[in-house]
Amino acid sequence: MSLQLKMKLQSATCTTESGQIDYRLEAVSGPENEPWSKFTPTGSLLFSVTNPACAELEAGDYLVTLTKVEP
Repeated sequence: MSLQLKMKLQSATCTTESGQIDYRLEAVSGPENEPWSKFTPTGSLLFSVTNPACAELEAGDYLVTLTKVEP
C-alpha cells in the first residue's frame, strides 16, 4: 500500500562549503488543487541531499509517493 502527496517546492538552499542542498516542500492548496488539498490540507517535507550526482530540483509541483519497505 502507498500514499501519494502533491507538494510544491518552497525552497532549495545550497550550502556552498559542503555542496549540500536543503529542500522544503509543502502540500499544495488553492482551488486548482482542491482534489489534492481537501485530503492533504497541510504538511511539509524537509530533506537534504549531499550526493553531487543528484540532479537539483526545479521550482514547481511534485508527486511524493510513500511506500512501506518490507524487511
